[in-house]
Amino acid sequence: MILNLIEGIRQILDKEWNIPIYTDNSETSKPNFSISVPYSEEKSLMGQRCVRQIQLDIHYHPDETGNLSECYGIAERLFEVTDIVTLPDGGNARGQNKKFEFTDGVIIFHASFDFILTVEKEKDEENLMGTIDSQTRLGVDIN
Repeated sequence: MILNLIEGIRQILDKEWNIPIYTDNSETSKPNFSISVPYSEEKSLMGQRCVRQIQLDIHYHPDETGNLSECYGIAERLFEVTDIVTLPDGGNARGQNKKFEFTDGVIIFHASFDFILTVEKEKDEENLMGTIDSQTRLGVDIN
């Protein structure tokens, strides 16, 4: 799922900008993008469902002559292109909680993506609800 999302983002960046895109911290040329997943978490829902949230970061490293207006323009466009991400498997993912920061001359764009999953759990016969025998006596005692 993570690799699927990274590939979907990589395809968007490649379509929008014709600059190198890295996913393995091997940045060699500037300008470039790099994609990373700093964390992912999963929370249980009712039944056999859970929600998996993937936090994805896109770093934009401008060249030495990159100016602020160019960087801010790229950040603004990232908000738009991460609304709906088409994944290689044909699904879609919606970017949420989006923000960017400008640190040490690099744009760091953050977005989270939620996926609802169905988890197949083995049924344990010992943990199924059992039965209980109960006797109730109703009646009126007349003396």
